[in-house]
Amino acid sequence: TSSMSGICVLPDGSPAASMWVQAQGTPAGSGDSGGVWLNERTDAEGRFRFAKVPAGTWTLSVQNTRRNDNPTRGELAGIELLGGIARDDLRLQLQAALVVKGRIDLSTLAGEKPQWGWLEVTREVPGQEHGEHVAGVGVRLNTGEFQTDELVAGSYRMTLHVFHEGAEQNDSYECGTVAVPPTGLTDLVLVPQRKS
Repeated sequence: TSSMSGICVLPDGSPAASMWVQAQGTPAGSGDSGGVWLNERTDAEGRFRFAKVPAGTWTLSVQNTRRNDNPTRGELAGIELLGGIARDDLRLQLQAALVVKGRIDLSTLAGEKPQWGWLEVTREVPGQEHGEHVAGVGVRLNTGEFQTDELVAGSYRMTLHVFHEGAEQNDSYECGTVAVPPTGLTDLVLVPQRKS
């Protein structure tokens, strides 16, 4: 085993205090199936330390959504950790998270108002029919409003899933493909079309 440590900083370079740093790794020799998850909180100076970490490939990430008006996130991928050799040079730089928000035109749904619903966000991946699931976003069913800060710039397929009381299964509606720019999106309006 070994250890890895470093500092986490906000977009302005100041220490990111009291943030949860998540480490996800694949221990050496475990193949693709051996995922390990660890969590540590940064101190007042933004420093973090993971002790007794298995050798392997690691990714560190932080997602700060405590401030809805100023969410930040950061990731440091591809950290190769060798047994017995500490890594103490890691710098996790947080960036402003892009926000995607808008509303779903619920007037196009057939039947009664749903009991609950969520928006499935799938990244389009060449050669994959269904793509890669990226996020599940809650939808306010009285207004159709939704908001997420879990995306990065790219192209996403949006699917609305709703449940009606007494129904045996969810209803699904395609809401189209959305190109999210690096600046995010506001005032997005999605019009659901029933999946066939």
